[in-house]
Amino acid sequence: MKITLVAIAVFLALFIAYGTYKAPRLTGIIWWALVASVTSTAALIIITPGPVRDRLLWFGFFMPILWVLLQMWCYWETKHWRINTVLISLSLFSGAIITLADPVI
Repeated sequence: MKITLVAIAVFLALFIAYGTYKAPRLTGIIWWALVASVTSTAALIIITPGPVRDRLLWFGFFMPILWVLLQMWCYWETKHWRINTVLISLSLFSGAIITLADPVI
């Protein structure tokens, strides 16, 4: 079972890497904007003060808006590799915050 999951994960990673290389703007809009908005929202939920219920509610409303804003930015940006660089960097930075930050409860 674990080997199957690892094989699927490797296949998806290669598929996304190939898609990012061949069609960077499309992959940025479809995949990386979603990943960046989800990880950024999760990082904001972890580091902002206040009741957990309120943070989940407001950042839950904010996540789809951020996703659409990132997609619109992907269309307006003239350099297609800058799109993926910014979105992947935002995802990695947010992932580092999620991993290293102590949650505010």
